[in-house]
Amino acid sequence: MIENAKRAVNGKAPADHRRIKELWEEVVDQQQKPVGQPGEAKPGANTISKPPQKQLKAPPQRIDGARFAPAKHGGIFVCHAYNDVGCKRDKTQKGCKNHLGQEFAHVCNFKKADGSYCVAAHERIKNH
Repeated sequence: MIENAKRAVNGKAPADHRRIKELWEEVVDQQQKPVGQPGEAKPGANTISKPPQKQLKAPPQRIDGARFAPAKHGGIFVCHAYNDVGCKRDKTQKGCKNHLGQEFAHVCNFKKADGSYCVAAHERIKNH
């Protein structure tokens, strides 16, 4: 408290508890607020009302829980690199394999208006 700081600078002993309480009550009376014991929690005190947070909406999902159905052809996933930048993986008869041995089809993954995929034997970038 300021009074005790001033007393310390002037070499005087710090104010006792009763004096601190009197000073506290004077300050509270000046501000016309109800008096409680210093350090005593008052109902609703020290609560900061926060504005309501904006609720983030989850992306729309299909009934089965997937966000979208991945493009597949003949039961294997479509190679996105083939359709975007050119595939540099090991080539197979149907398309390519990644380093884990998972096979991907080299077909078009253009999504039509009805939600189905083109899956024709051409690159999406050249035909759509």
